[in-house]
Amino acid sequence: MKRKLLKQIRNEWRSNTWLAIELLIVSVVVWYILDIISVQTRISHEYMGFDYDNCYIVDVQYKTPDSYGYIDYETEEGSYYADYTELKKRLNNLPEVLAVGNGSTFPFNYNFWGQPFSFSVPGIDSLLHSSGRTNRINVDAGYIKVLRTTGLKGETPEQLSEILADGKAIITSNMAQMLNADIDPLDFYNSKMMFSNDSTTVYQVGAVVPAIRRAQFEPAFHATVLLPSHANSNLVKIRLKDGKESDFFHRIKEEINSLNYGNAYISEVKAISQIRDDLHRNDYARMRNLIICMGFLLITIFLGLLGTFWFRTQQRVHEIAVRKVTGATRPQIFRRLIGEGLLILVIVTPIAYIIDLVIQHYDLSLSHQFYPEGSVVFTIGCVLAVAAMIALMIVAGIYFPARKAMDIEPADVLRGE
Repeated sequence: MKRKLLKQIRNEWRSNTWLAIELLIVSVVVWYILDIISVQTRISHEYMGFDYDNCYIVDVQYKTPDSYGYIDYETEEGSYYADYTELKKRLNNLPEVLAVGNGSTFPFNYNFWGQPFSFSVPGIDSLLHSSGRTNRINVDAGYIKVLRTTGLKGETPEQLSEILADGKAIITSNMAQMLNADIDPLDFYNSKMMFSNDSTTVYQVGAVVPAIRRAQFEPAFHATVLLPSHANSNLVKIRLKDGKESDFFHRIKEEINSLNYGNAYISEVKAISQIRDDLHRNDYARMRNLIICMGFLLITIFLGLLGTFWFRTQQRVHEIAVRKVTGATRPQIFRRLIGEGLLILVIVTPIAYIIDLVIQHYDLSLSHQFYPEGSVVFTIGCVLAVAAMIALMIVAGIYFPARKAMDIEPADVLRGE
């Protein structure tokens, strides 16, 4: 059967060559789009390094001396910082609030404080220097409670908060990659860390946590260092107790004046999930457009294959009639026609895979850029998925015209011979 198919394909090499070129182009284009969609989907579902459910950002602003209701500071204790501290304390006392913290940045924010660090790791004689891709975040002890980050040794957010309160630093598990060193992340415990340009400020690493990502569609490009600090960013981070979202917003609206203190006041409250959606609005649109483009392309390909195979099948009505007269059954004819298209696809797929590898070699695919260690396996999976989709379209494209052709009586076809 296969030998006869190969012989038939060879005899009709002109039309089959154009079909093979069409399938080759389709395979490469669909693979490229599928590669982008698959990588972006994989990245978006990776662990962020923290839990942002029930987390909110409270924007605290201050009245200026020329603002209505400004309160003069008549004592040395009075200051913006004192007002901010009291407002933050009042937020923490709300019954719906589980934790309050602050830091120099917050999740789903592309702001980046890249700063080189040097590490003195126990058991290693020389210092290890990190690149500027190390993201420094100054945080207070409550920051880690809000984001519910856990340590590699099983430390709870409360324990990590105590580590920060003791003045120790926390680093992420991908720090070894920034140091270009083959070190187990657990070996960083109790290591010394200092600014590369300031050897007088030394921190002890008290814990290591999973890699923290800045955004949903960005891998953990950077290692992160959480440094203990009395951070007083205007954006206060809070975590609510489960099921208390509606109660919290109701209380904020009803009691906002009682929460404000001095010259500090709450100007806006946003869920971190809303901040995520605002940040990724263009990313969501791009993913939606890619999926629509993929669907439109597949429909176009199907219609093109349907037209191609309809034309090819109509040209072979006499052949189908002869096969029916000589005793061939409908399933046998179907297998013959469908097998021809699938065999051409099998011949083309390895060539498409080679082209895909060339695209990867020149760093033009997302899978090779973001997952170089497993890009070949990832590509094989995408190639097989594309081949399966095209195979289904070939089967559907041949089935309908072949079924119509076989409904014709052989006597009617052969009468004109």
